[in-house]
Amino acid sequence: MDQHCGGCELNLQDCWDAEILTSYGWIECVGNADRACFDLQQHYKATNVKLTAEKKLPEPKTVQVTEIVPNKGVIGKAFKANAKQ
Repeated sequence: MDQHCGGCELNLQDCWDAEILTSYGWIECVGNADRACFDLQQHYKATNVKLTAEKKLPEPKTVQVTEIVPNKGVIGKAFKANAKQ
């Protein structure tokens, strides 16, 4: 994972790229950007029209989440040789 700083891209609050090591080197395979409603804020500033919506849900939802906890010791040993790359 590679994190870009929020100030580097004017319209992004936070940006993460998932990268994979291939025979061509490290390449980005997934990009996740938090635009923090940048487009909506710019539209509001230009038109003074708020673009917000809300919808009340009929009942609360319970969601089961499975969280993966990596074994950092095992991962560190497996990739120790690549740490300086």
